[in-house]
Amino acid sequence: MWDYFLFPKIEGHPNKVDMILRTIEELQSIGHEIGEVIYVDDRTLMSMKSF
Repeated sequence: MWDYFLFPKIEGHPNKVDMILRTIEELQSIGHEIGEVIYVDDRTLMSMKSF
């Protein structure tokens, strides 16, 4: 399965911004032009309210 990924990363931390920025820089280093990035957070975030 690893053959399907250019820059695989497995990192367990809540702030994935650094990982995404590194991946963008790696893609740019091999000639990809990155114009826009859309990040979808798959965590479930809930707001607690008292009723």
